[in-house]
Amino acid sequence: MFTHNQPYLQTSKQPKILKYTLQQGLLTTLSRLLNRQLDFFLKNAEIPPQKIQDSNSIDEQLVLFDKITATLIIAISGNQDNQNILREQRVIEQLFTFLAKSLEQMSVSPKVFNDGTQISIINLLLNSVDSNVANQNFVLKNIGNAYQTMTKLLIQQKSLRLSAFTALLISHMTWNNQEAQQMFSTREILKRLISLSDFNELVNEGEVDSTVESLQEISFYSLLALINVSQNNQTAQQFIGKLGGIEVLVKLLKSPSYDPKKTVCLCLRNLVKDCSPNAQMLIQKGGVLVLVELINDEDDDELSNKAYECLETMGSAAVVEIVKKLKELLQVRSQVKWRTSSNSVMLDVFMRRERHIYFGETERGASQHRLTARDFGPQNQEDMIDQRSLEIFEKLLPVLNGLICVKQENRECILGNIELLMAMFDIFKCQLPIELHENALYALLNLIQFSSKQVKEFLITQPIRAVSSSPQKGQAQGSQQAVGIIHLIRFLEDLHHVEHKLLKESAKFTIADFGLKQNPLYEAAQLKDEKTIEEMQPIVFDIKLYEFENAKDQMFYYPSEGERAGLKLLVAGREYEGLGLSKVQVIQHIRELRSLGYQILNSLTLGSVKTCQILLQKVAPRLVDLMLKDVMEQLMNTDAISQFLEKGTSITQFLTKESFMKPEPEHAVKVDDLTTEALTLMLNLCSFKDIYLQSFVLHLDKNTLETLLSVIQEASFPPKDEEEEGENLEAKKLIIAKIQQIIQDNYGQKPLYGVLGAGADDKLIQL
Repeated sequence: MFTHNQPYLQTSKQPKILKYTLQQGLLTTLSRLLNRQLDFFLKNAEIPPQKIQDSNSIDEQLVLFDKITATLIIAISGNQDNQNILREQRVIEQLFTFLAKSLEQMSVSPKVFNDGTQISIINLLLNSVDSNVANQNFVLKNIGNAYQTMTKLLIQQKSLRLSAFTALLISHMTWNNQEAQQMFSTREILKRLISLSDFNELVNEGEVDSTVESLQEISFYSLLALINVSQNNQTAQQFIGKLGGIEVLVKLLKSPSYDPKKTVCLCLRNLVKDCSPNAQMLIQKGGVLVLVELINDEDDDELSNKAYECLETMGSAAVVEIVKKLKELLQVRSQVKWRTSSNSVMLDVFMRRERHIYFGETERGASQHRLTARDFGPQNQEDMIDQRSLEIFEKLLPVLNGLICVKQENRECILGNIELLMAMFDIFKCQLPIELHENALYALLNLIQFSSKQVKEFLITQPIRAVSSSPQKGQAQGSQQAVGIIHLIRFLEDLHHVEHKLLKESAKFTIADFGLKQNPLYEAAQLKDEKTIEEMQPIVFDIKLYEFENAKDQMFYYPSEGERAGLKLLVAGREYEGLGLSKVQVIQHIRELRSLGYQILNSLTLGSVKTCQILLQKVAPRLVDLMLKDVMEQLMNTDAISQFLEKGTSITQFLTKESFMKPEPEHAVKVDDLTTEALTLMLNLCSFKDIYLQSFVLHLDKNTLETLLSVIQEASFPPKDEEEEGENLEAKKLIIAKIQQIIQDNYGQKPLYGVLGAGADDKLIQL
């Protein structure tokens, strides 16, 4: 429900007094005085204007009337005791009597019965019923003409402002009052409220002398009425939807000229709550995408919250629409062809340019054989990510993650729909900025960790079952296709390749920024009668090539045109501000992404020997090597690491005790999130005896496991914050316990190390 904390003072002449609570005796006196004023006006209404002997008396009474109503409004605002006095003194009845009479006499006695006096009375009425259920019910049950009078005032066409204040009165009447809500849930009233809330229509068809501010006020008051009438009121919800209310509200959300967006979001939330037709209508009118845009409004956190609450109320309907939109964007993106997609990764999109990183040197012996950007990445401007689509992508994924994180039903609508679930994995087969992949990883993690055993088995076995009925040339009948989890695993392998082969081990690697620029040939050819195709294009594809030298930890730019074409320029200083590459940050980011990937795989395989066997033997046979490399990278000494990561080297040749870092405290290893997650996944897989013997025993024999155990015991798991400190300690305990159990299960020997139980200072000890 929507309530107001301030009184509405709209009279033309307001006394300059401070707000205070009047003594009840004085308030009673003012109420009686107002009753006499109303009686005076009603009696004079029966006399034709030309027969009134003293017109000055009417003017004086109107001035007094203004002062009394303004004073009463201040006195009763937010004070139920004072509000009740108006009911007890029968002022509320008199006010409705006056309003009913004014509808009949406006043309006969316009000096008294006009929209000014009517609005003053409505102001007093709405403050008398504000948050006061007793007064609301009194109006509904004891004043026979109240409903009819308010309806007539709302639908009359002479004064939009009068209709607006009547809408505000209806808003106050229906606050927290189900009986009033039902009474005002008629087609006639709701249709008028929808019409009055349509600011764009008011601008086009409103009164000639209306100001923009007054039209905004009319729209706002009508929205408040719609909010309070529709709160948990299915009758009103359905009527408003059928009468076009959803479409009007979506237009208001899109309007750049009027900003009632927080109020509109609140209204939409009421309308879609437990009302599937309205939710579908909101989707049909494009409202979900508009709300997602508003959630990402950096200037107004309250608006972002209101928009998110609306989508959250829609529940699974909003989630399905968001994933469908992602799928639509992915289908367009997947059509882009990449010459060497396995060796090219898009790092970022900034300054309206795509940044890709490529494993190769910019020069191959001689300048005429230089590697160009045409060897990888986008081949023309049609291949580049559409900026608008990219912006939508960037906004959809975090919102989706928030929605599936909070409700199981939101997760189930994806987990129960193969098409939508596969769309989440398809994100990893497309060339997209890794920031988007990060959001997708978090969303997948929230989905998978709460999914059923059947869903997990389906995801791992799907590539085996997804065989081509008519294989392509060179593809064997029944061979697995790249679907679902395969895209994720290949993505993780690519990230490992980028981190180690490019960023850490290569002498140099290429970076290319792809974008658009003004075509200099276009301007120069404007006076030509005949133009080439190149001269007819105002915007052309642009490529900027850089090279990063690892030994120098420096980045160089190779201009392709102009006076500096062919030169090698250091990327430093103001000229290249923001264009440099922070290799350390990129590596850290990539490791965080791979850590999330391992968490997802761990959630998929946990507790099922069948799915683990399929994963390691048929779906991802290279996963064992990948895990071992990530685990051992931080645990082994420098010489062993270089051998370990060398392509083609047998793991068993150097996984010895001497390969590991010494477990003495001064050489204690710091274990990061990636190593922790890779080790956790590997140990969970090894906890199945059959899998350990089939896939790991050659790499992790008894001696290696015992050495690994000693290294882990002395290792530190640095937390990012205080909250994570306890979690890391628990993770360390679990890892040690798993290694102990694997040794016990496979070699029948008690583990060398143990963990003290609770209450023993949480220290690790040797048994």
